[in-house]
Amino acid sequence: MEQIKGFALYILALIVLLAPAIILGWIGLTLLGWIGLILGIIAGLVIFAFSVNKIAAQEEAEGEIEPAQPSAEEPHQG
Repeated sequence: MEQIKGFALYILALIVLLAPAIILGWIGLTLLGWIGLILGIIAGLVIFAFSVNKIAAQEEAEGEIEPAQPSAEEPHQG
């Protein structure tokens, strides 16, 4: 059951992140026809790539270990 929930959340996240491609493609198709559809999808995928890279950078920054700070009780050497 937990795997199904994880899979559903993964699909939901993809839909949310791909929403700009879907919306811009639809608007492009409405305004400019097939060329607008292609341009809208490309613009939406650029936004999608930027979002994924930003999320990956945040996760990487959270995973880094901070350097140890000397405590006030220990004498500073050097």
